[in-house]
Amino acid sequence: MSGPGRATGQAVREHPCQGGGTIRLGVAVTRPEGRRDEMPAWLLWVIVAAVLGGVEMLSLTLVAGLLAVAAVAAAVTAALGVGGAGQAAAFAVTSGLSIAILLPALQRHRRSLTTHTRSGVSALVGQSAQVLERVDAQHGRVKIGGEIWSARAYVPEQVIPAGAVVDVFEIRGATALVYAEETTT
Repeated sequence: MSGPGRATGQAVREHPCQGGGTIRLGVAVTRPEGRRDEMPAWLLWVIVAAVLGGVEMLSLTLVAGLLAVAAVAAAVTAALGVGGAGQAAAFAVTSGLSIAILLPALQRHRRSLTTHTRSGVSALVGQSAQVLERVDAQHGRVKIGGEIWSARAYVPEQVIPAGAVVDVFEIRGATALVYAEETTT
């Protein structure tokens, strides 16, 4: 058989499992001109970027995603014909800058999205209140953000006179536990 990439009459070594490694006269398969068995460097960088993108989707750390972007930058340099050192430099510079500059900003933004604002009675804790009726360990009334609440002193020995400003330490049911820095007994 002859054709493109094949030569007739050449000596061909058989596979060691076929015929005990003997040499026979037969058809040899050669590569066509210009064909390479190497993977292009840009394709290798695209595969690295895809793997890093997959790691980012599973881990959500942001670092793998930034490294994937750097791998894409290296793929572009490889596609432009830049050598291996230039590709490595593009990857190193892009990943270094993105981790040093973008990562802190992205982490701040992520934290701001996850900060929950308190609502309901938990939003009242830490606010100041105006004492309307004397507050002690048993009873009292305070005004918190325009609403009137029943109140008790957070410290049982503390007695807080009407007109004092207190801090809300806790809400138990419909009662605010309050504390005043200066008290009269």
